[in-house]
Amino acid sequence: MTGIEAKVDYEIRETVGWITLNRPQKLNALASDMREQFLAHVKAAGADDTVRSLVVVGAGGGFCAGGDIGHMVELQSNSDEAGFRHLLQIGNEAILALQAFPGLTVAAVNGIAAGAGLSLALACDLRFATPHASFSAPWIKLGLVPDWGASFWLPKLVGVGKALEIVMTGETVSAEVAERIGLITGIIPHEDFQVAVQDRVIRLGAPRQAVAHAKRLIRLGSEDSLEAAMARETESQEECFETGDFKEGLTAFLENRLASFEGK
Repeated sequence: MTGIEAKVDYEIRETVGWITLNRPQKLNALASDMREQFLAHVKAAGADDTVRSLVVVGAGGGFCAGGDIGHMVELQSNSDEAGFRHLLQIGNEAILALQAFPGLTVAAVNGIAAGAGLSLALACDLRFATPHASFSAPWIKLGLVPDWGASFWLPKLVGVGKALEIVMTGETVSAEVAERIGLITGIIPHEDFQVAVQDRVIRLGAPRQAVAHAKRLIRLGSEDSLEAAMARETESQEECFETGDFKEGLTAFLENRLASFEGK
């Protein structure tokens, strides 16, 4: 598998890092080296204070069709459990790195998101999709189970019953249905998709410190007591109180204008 055939690109557009799964001839199905490239890019973005938000998108007409079936056939034929375990471990590391990114993470789903592609989308904070995008959980049909955190995120987004339906049937979910059941944040017309996503992400993810605290609070708040949640809120709010972004937010509100956050 050459770098030309399967790669993951990374670029910074203003304050937004864009990770592009670039294997369009295979609907961006993940070759093993793509997982490692993705992981490296997420870590690089997290270490760069100028990158306030991170977007994951697919090249061509698909988001990500999941794992490379041909490679999995090869692993299964050779009874290569170690090789299969390595794919899972690298994928898990990538998901954890995505979760650890302090700013806003967004899946820009421009086509099919299946298997690992669905897991990648689920792991992001928000999911925007084109009208023709679709979502699929084909694991059961392959004799496998959801991985890369899909079994964790899916029921949180759509409920246990709907999550079981999606996984057990393996049926494709349209963008329209995905929006209705809460699987995605919203649908954006295809013509100006990336431009519109960029615009929304810049507006939503500018105050990086506040976003990081909010993400942590909401995630932990769904798993803990009210008292513990309020204690964390107080601690985080006090930290945000000291930031330049809070001062700018107040000033902008008093001046009846949009805030110009610097992520500090």
